[in-house]
Amino acid sequence: MILLVLLIILYSIAYLLVYVLAHQDANLIKPLTGMTAGMLFLLTVTAIACLLYNLWYISIIIFIVITGLLRFLFFLTKY
Repeated sequence: MILLVLLIILYSIAYLLVYVLAHQDANLIKPLTGMTAGMLFLLTVTAIACLLYNLWYISIIIFIVITGLLRFLFFLTKY
């Protein structure tokens, strides 16, 4: 579980870097879309793992974040 959280932290740093660079270069919209889908996958796996460890309250928070990322993913697919 700790390894999964560390992986998400590292992926979040890379995601933030691509997000900032996508504001400067429109060619990075497609990689940002792919990274958003990857982040959704990692968060879904984490939420399921939290449910298996009976940490339902953390899963609720992760599902709220997933909802926001899904809205952002649908926004990115327009471009």
